[in-house]
Amino acid sequence: MARIRSIKPEYWKSESIARLPLRCRLTFIALWSYVDDNGVGRDNEQLIAAEIYPLEPDPRDAVNIVREDLALLARESRVLRYTNAGKRYISVTGWSEHQRIDRPNKARYPQANADGSEPLTCDDADPREVHAQPSRNPRATPSSGAGSREQGTEDQGTPTSAAADGEFDTFWAAYPKKEAKGAAVKAFKAAAKKADPDTITAGLRAQLPELEKRERKFIPLASSWLNAERWADEVQTAPAGPSDPWARAKWVGGS
Repeated sequence: MARIRSIKPEYWKSESIARLPLRCRLTFIALWSYVDDNGVGRDNEQLIAAEIYPLEPDPRDAVNIVREDLALLARESRVLRYTNAGKRYISVTGWSEHQRIDRPNKARYPQANADGSEPLTCDDADPREVHAQPSRNPRATPSSGAGSREQGTEDQGTPTSAAADGEFDTFWAAYPKKEAKGAAVKAFKAAAKKADPDTITAGLRAQLPELEKRERKFIPLASSWLNAERWADEVQTAPAGPSDPWARAKWVGGS
């Protein structure tokens, strides 16, 4: 869930920031809303792209943008990429310098200096893979806290399921056909045992442009979409037409 963050005026006057390409500066700022109140998030380019660039016409372009920008930010020591318990995480370097969180939520993810954390280098395996997991994410255990609420809200208690900790609510808010919610909750809990809830929602967001083109009666119920594991479907994009206007007119007309 995106969070409200602030940008200090000094950011725009920083010589070290100015060395970054304009697009990378924007990605860096957007990343602040992606990470939790402790400056940490899942290092998954598809999840990040779906969160910060959801309206890109081709989701694959957004993923490529994020991939390139994160690699540069890591080389410039603006972010730290690391693993913990076999999962990849990304931490904003000098988080307290960028943000002042009055009442931060409990840490949702392990910090870079936590036991078991190992830093990644440019020679490590490509982090593009969307990681599935056979069981519930450990952040849903009683000791992990919520960490998914907007900045400044009160603690609402410890999450006990995918629906309780807000992950289903995020999915449901994005799904274009809100019918049979009870069945959707049940299907989401079952799906969360096969894949990370963030991965499920990222897959949905990538498919939204195609789903929203359909007549409502042809949009599947959320439970059907989840039971069929549609979050893993390849995103279809329309072929581009000729760039020449006369050729394009002929291409569209089919003659």
